[in-house]
Amino acid sequence: TAGVVAALLAAAGCTAALVAWGRPGLVSVGGTPRTAAGGLGRFGGSWLWEVDAAAGSNRSASRGVGGAGQQPAELQSFYVFRAQSDRKYPLENVNVGDLPGVLWYLHHEVVSMCPRKFGITRIMRWKLTVKKGEMIGFVAFDRGACTVPNCAALWQQKGYAVGCQELRYVGMPGHWYSLPGKCPNSTVGEKTPGCRADFPGGACLSAAALSSGSGHCTYFAEPAGEVAIDELTGIDNYSHFCAEGNLEYNWASDSGIGMSFWDGFQN
Repeated sequence: TAGVVAALLAAAGCTAALVAWGRPGLVSVGGTPRTAAGGLGRFGGSWLWEVDAAAGSNRSASRGVGGAGQQPAELQSFYVFRAQSDRKYPLENVNVGDLPGVLWYLHHEVVSMCPRKFGITRIMRWKLTVKKGEMIGFVAFDRGACTVPNCAALWQQKGYAVGCQELRYVGMPGHWYSLPGKCPNSTVGEKTPGCRADFPGGACLSAAALSSGSGHCTYFAEPAGEVAIDELTGIDNYSHFCAEGNLEYNWASDSGIGMSFWDGFQN
């Protein structure tokens, strides 16, 4: 149940073992179950790979074959989600979240304007594989560039590790993650070939490359489905919805105009 999930997440946090824990056919949004026949169940299969409080119970851990004299890295895989426009680009130099994390972002920053912030249209799901126990603090990215102080020093000291930060959404613990990629200190239009070569980032070309335990790469991301926000929330024609003066969520009234899906930020 959603209560059990929340309890485990609360006990775990960013430093706990991340494991694959399938809940076939069930998605909980604000405590409301949705079956695989619709809504976020469209992602299919195991709805979310969550955080388990029991360190060392990593059922998704795997070991690959490393190079000569190189100890293979132990890996862990879990789902992350990203709210995004229809544009296509690699999952590098961006922030993602677990399900509570991405819904908090949509509710807090995106659906309170029409059209939505950044032209966001969908929630994308990715299977993220990382080296076990090698996460660092969360790093904010904006337009493909790290925006926290002393980014260059951070990469030099910690490598291009995945970052993690905890938050809460409608009483459920959530997480945001940061994924440093090529030339992580420069915005999208300023990433020169030289910068990409000098600062290769943490994205791996394969899970095998990650498992080898060598090199700069720290994570491997694979697409794992998506759902349109309009389909999730029941909007038939988004352009008409905005043109008629509707709004998915209004902070002043804590409710939508012309729809009720996002009513009650703390509900």
